[in-house]
Amino acid sequence: MLKRGGKFFLKDVVYSFDVNSHVTFFNNLIDSFRKKGTTQLSDDMEKTIHEEYTTFDWIMEGLLERAGFSIEEKQYLEGFMAVYFCSKEK
Repeated sequence: MLKRGGKFFLKDVVYSFDVNSHVTFFNNLIDSFRKKGTTQLSDDMEKTIHEEYTTFDWIMEGLLERAGFSIEEKQYLEGFMAVYFCSKEK
């Protein structure tokens, strides 16, 4: 419903790590949450990893492009957070 030339900003959990190292990545991520925060925070992150249907960077980029967006800027943070600034193609 966005007009052509309109801007779209998306910040969401999107995985952007080497899929061949997923076990190591997730173990390190949960450990880092345990060190930085509370047990509740690390438990919530572990539950999210096991129960949510989070997608990967290459899938999200394809979804945005197929929806008619041009990705002007993208940023991946810590292997699990993504920021996209897009415009609706003219």
